[in-house]
Amino acid sequence: MKFVNKIFGKPSGAHSGSAALSTSDESQGDALAHVHQLDYGATLLECALSGGDMQKRARQRIADLFDADAVSIKTLQHDIEDELTLLGILSLRSDIAHLDNFLTEHHSEDEITEYCLLTNMAALRRHLLKHVHEESHLKRLEKHFKTRDKSCYRDIRNHFEAIKVRAAEEAALIEKLAKLKSEIEAHSARAFNADYRTKYNSLLRRQALLAEQADSAWRSTTTEALASCHAKIEAHAESLEKTDTLPEDQSELVGQLIEETCKCYTSIWKNISLDEAHVRANFDQLKTRWQALANASEAHTVESSRFFRIVEAGENLLTNIAAESQLKKALLAFEDDTTPIPELNAQNKLIQPHIKSLSRVFSADIPASITAILDTYSAREKRLSTAEEKRKTHFKQIGIDIGRAKAAVNNGQLRRAQGIHHSLEKRIDETDNVPQHIQRNFDELVTSIENLGDWQSYAIKPKLEKLISDMQTLADAPLSPELQATRIQAYQHEWKDVAGSGAAKFQDLWLAFKQASDSAYEVCKRHYEARDEQKKINADHCTQLISHLHEYNGNYDWENPDWSQVEKILRSAKTEWQNYSPLPKNVQKKLRNAFTDALKPIQQRIDDEQLHNKSEKERLIRSLAQIKDSDDLSHAMDVAKKFQKQWKNIGRCHHRDEDKLWNEFRSHCDAIFSQRDNLRAEKNAEIDQAVAAAESFIQTAISILEADEEAFHEQAQQLDALKTQFDAIDHLPKQRKQKLGQKLNAIQTKIEARSEQSRKRKHTHAWQQLFALNKEANHVLYNDGQNDEKAEIENSLKQLSHVPNQCIKALAGKLSLLVTDQKTRDENKLCLQKLCIRAEIISDQQTPESDKLLRMQYQVELLQQGLNAQHHHNNPNSLAADWLAVGPVVPEDYALYFDRFFTSWNQL
Repeated sequence: MKFVNKIFGKPSGAHSGSAALSTSDESQGDALAHVHQLDYGATLLECALSGGDMQKRARQRIADLFDADAVSIKTLQHDIEDELTLLGILSLRSDIAHLDNFLTEHHSEDEITEYCLLTNMAALRRHLLKHVHEESHLKRLEKHFKTRDKSCYRDIRNHFEAIKVRAAEEAALIEKLAKLKSEIEAHSARAFNADYRTKYNSLLRRQALLAEQADSAWRSTTTEALASCHAKIEAHAESLEKTDTLPEDQSELVGQLIEETCKCYTSIWKNISLDEAHVRANFDQLKTRWQALANASEAHTVESSRFFRIVEAGENLLTNIAAESQLKKALLAFEDDTTPIPELNAQNKLIQPHIKSLSRVFSADIPASITAILDTYSAREKRLSTAEEKRKTHFKQIGIDIGRAKAAVNNGQLRRAQGIHHSLEKRIDETDNVPQHIQRNFDELVTSIENLGDWQSYAIKPKLEKLISDMQTLADAPLSPELQATRIQAYQHEWKDVAGSGAAKFQDLWLAFKQASDSAYEVCKRHYEARDEQKKINADHCTQLISHLHEYNGNYDWENPDWSQVEKILRSAKTEWQNYSPLPKNVQKKLRNAFTDALKPIQQRIDDEQLHNKSEKERLIRSLAQIKDSDDLSHAMDVAKKFQKQWKNIGRCHHRDEDKLWNEFRSHCDAIFSQRDNLRAEKNAEIDQAVAAAESFIQTAISILEADEEAFHEQAQQLDALKTQFDAIDHLPKQRKQKLGQKLNAIQTKIEARSEQSRKRKHTHAWQQLFALNKEANHVLYNDGQNDEKAEIENSLKQLSHVPNQCIKALAGKLSLLVTDQKTRDENKLCLQKLCIRAEIISDQQTPESDKLLRMQYQVELLQQGLNAQHHHNNPNSLAADWLAVGPVVPEDYALYFDRFFTSWNQL
C-alpha cells in the first residue's frame, strides 16, 4: 500500500496499483472490476491501449468521463496518437452525435473507409459505414466483408440499395423538373390562343407542387417564364377591352350581373343541397336581365361571351350532379382534408373535368370565390401526389426488405429471415392494392423460408455435435479463467443461434452440451471463489486504509502544514483505494462511504487553504491593476517584480481558479512590461533607422567600388561627402558606429587602391603609346618619310596625357629634324647605346660584356661633370626624354637597344 507505506511503513500482503493491473490472471481479473473507478490519467490510458476486456472497460470509462465533461476532445487528441483508438472511444459515448461532427470536420471519406476496414469494433464499423456514400468505397467494403462479417456485409448491401433508391428518386425528380421547365418555357414562347390561359393555369399549379423540391435557379427560371405568360394574358385582355368596351353608364351594371352569376355558380359548389329548379330559375332570371341590358347597348361582345360561358358551366354542373350521385358526394367532401386517399383519388377524377371547365370560363379576372375553388383542388392534388410518393417509397422499402430476407435465406440465416418475414407480413397485410410483383416476390420468400427450415432440420445436428465436441475440449484443456468464461459464453450463444426455434428437437444433444459446459465452468468457478476470497482481503485493506486516514488527520500538525505533501498523501490514498477492487457487494457501499468520510476533513482543510490562496492572489491582482497605468513606469515595474515573487510563495488554488487568476495576473504584468518594451521598441526603431542610413552609405560606397571604369572615376569623387554624412548620423550606438565605420574605411581604402591602380595603368599605357610613337618616328625619319606621316605622329602625340611634357617636346623636336647622313645615324646609335648603359647603371643592372668598357668611360665622364649632371643622369623622366630626342637609327638596331633600355628603365 503506497499510502500506508509512506506514513506507517509497509504492511504484509500489500500490492501496488500498477501490479494490480498487470500481473497474474487473477489480479488481471480483479483489475477489470475497478477500471470504472479510475480517473483520467496515465494508468487509464495504458489500460485503454492494452488488449482484451481490460481495453474495452478502460475505453468505456474514458467515454463515460467524456460524457461527464471530465475530459475534453483536445486532451484525447493530444494523449491518443492512434486515430482509430480515438474513434473507438467516441463511438462508446452516449451522445453519438459528437462522433458524427468529429468525422465530418477531421476526416475524408477515403480515411473513413480505411478505418472501417481496420477496426475490430462492430459498433464503430456500423457507424463509420453511415458516412460512406461513394460507390467505389462501398464496393470495396462489400468485397472485403463478404466472407469476413456477414452482418456488416448485409448492412453494406442495404446501404447500397438505399443509396440506389435515393439516386433513382433524385433522377426521377430531376427528369420531372426538367420536363416541366421545358413545358413552361415552351408555353411562354407560344402566341396567345384559345387554350393559352387553361394551359397556363395547369402549369402554374404543377410548378407550385414541385417548387419546394427544386433549387432556387429552377424556381427563378420557371417563375420568370410564368410571369411572361401572365403578361401575355393581361395584354390580350387589355387589347380586347380597347376594341370592345361598354359605355361608362352601363359598365357598372354589367359587372354586377357577372358578379351575381359567379355567386350563383359558386353556390353550386358550396351548397349541394340547393334546389336544382331554384338555381336554374336564378340563371334564367340573370339571362333575362342580361338580354334587357344587351338591347340597350351592342358594345358588350366580350362580357356577353363570358356571361353565357359562366351560365353554361353552371347549368352543365347541375345536369352532371343530377345524373351522377358520386359527383354530388365528391362536391360535398370537396373541402374535407381528412378524406382517405383512395376516396380522394376517385373524387378528383370526377371533379377534374369541371375544374378544367372553370379554367376555360374564367380566363381572366378570376373572382376570389373561384380562386378558392381552384386552390382547394390544387391542395387536394398535392396531397395525392405526396401520398403517391410515400406509397412508392413504402413499396420500395418492402422490396428492399424482401431482398434482405432472401439474402438471409441464401446465407442460411433462418432466424433472421423469419424475423424479416414477420415484419413484412404485417406491413403487407396493412397495405391495400399491393403490386403484383411485390406479392409474387413475397410468396417466393415464404416458400424459400419453409424450404430452408426443412433443410436445416438435417444440417443443424452436425453443427450442434461439433459444439459439444468443442465444449468438451475446453473442459479437458482449460484456458485462463477469464478467457475460459468468455469462450463458454460464446459457445452457448452459438448453440442458441444454431438450434434456434428447433431446440426442442435436439433435447438429448442439449443435455450433453450442458454437461460439458458445467465441466468446463469448474475452472471459472474455482477462480471466482478465489476472487471472492481476494475481495475479503481487499475489504480488510480498505478498512485499514480508512483507519490510517483518520489517524493521519488526528495526529498531523495542522498549525504548520506542508500542503504539497498533504495533497500528495490525499492523491496516494485515492490511488491506493482504487487498487483494492473488487470488494464484496454487501460491504462495498459501506466502505466507500466510510472512505469518503475519512477524506472529507483533509479535503476540507485543503479547500480552505486553496480558498485563502485565492484571496491572496486576488489581492495582488487588485493592487497590480491600480498601478498598471501609472506614469511612474520604473516604480510600477519594481512593484510587479515584487508581486511576482510573492505570487510564487503563495500556494496553489483550486485547478479551476488557478489558470484564470494566473492569466489575469499575467495580463497586468504584461501591460506594465509592455510599456517598457514600447520605449525600447521606439529606441530600437531609431537605432534601426540610423543603422539603415549607415548601411545605405556603405552600400553606396560598395556600388562605387563595383562600378565600371568610366563611372568609377566620376563617382569616386563622392566618397568624401559620404564620409561626412556618415559621421553626422545620430542615435547610432558607439560600438555599432565604430564597426560600420571600419567597414566604410575598408571600402574607402579599396576605392583609393583602385584609383591608384587605375592611375598607374593609364600612366603605363601612355608611356607605351609614347614609346610606340617614337619607334614609328624612328622608322619614318630613317626612311626619309613624308610630311603627312610626321603630321599623323604629331597629332597622336598631342592627344597623349599622363606623361611628362619634356618627353613630348623631345619627341616633337626629333620629328622636326632634317634628313641625316650615315655619320649622324652612327652617332645616334652610339647615343642610344650610352642611354642603355645609363639606364642599366641607374637600375643597377648588368651591362653586356661588349659594352663594359664604354660603361666605364661613361661613368668617368659623369664624375667629371659633377653633381648637376648626376642628378639629370638619375632622373627617369630625363632619361626617357633623352631617349626620345635621339635621332633615327637602323630600325633593327633601334628594336635591339629599345628592349635593353626598356627592361632597365621599367625598373625605375
